[in-house]
Amino acid sequence: MTTRSPESRPNTPAVFPTEAPASSVEPPGPEGTQALGAAEPAQAAQAVQSEAGPSPLESARVPSWPTWLTVAALAICGAAHFPTDRDGASLQIYGFAFGASVLCVLLALLLTFRSATLLLAGAVVAPAALVAAELFQDQWHSAGLSRALGLALAPPWLATLTAVLATLTALFALLAAQPAGRRPTPSLRPLINRRP
Repeated sequence: MTTRSPESRPNTPAVFPTEAPASSVEPPGPEGTQALGAAEPAQAAQAVQSEAGPSPLESARVPSWPTWLTVAALAICGAAHFPTDRDGASLQIYGFAFGASVLCVLLALLLTFRSATLLLAGAVVAPAALVAAELFQDQWHSAGLSRALGLALAPPWLATLTAVLATLTALFALLAAQPAGRRPTPSLRPLINRRP
């Protein structure tokens, strides 16, 4: 059996284990992780709300010329339906006629300060209800309704005409206040890309 001498062994370099370099960025602690987790849903909700657009109450703008036409038409309609004399009618019938007139004037007053979608929708419904009441009062066979409409300051045909004009102008202002085109559908991408 032959043995090799230390001189005859090949010179192999010594290999020492090396340590992995430490990361220069420390991982966030528990408090930082909770803060990031709480901020992500808030950012996602804010992104969805910004894409969905403002709510009807927040969509108030400076009154445009269609809105000013609606204001004038509502004021004329309210004045035409104002009951100047009770004329022996009951308090309930007089209150109905007075309330319908005041509602039109109040909507006109509010639209001078705030051209909101809900106010314009109310400006369409209020005079349209008066038009329906005046056109179908004979078919509904309501003596109280006929009596309330008869208390108006203007003649029945003129009061109906002012209500029709107020309805049409308010509808035109409502359509003109809507943004052009269709609003984009709220994106759910911020919610899907959330980190676990």
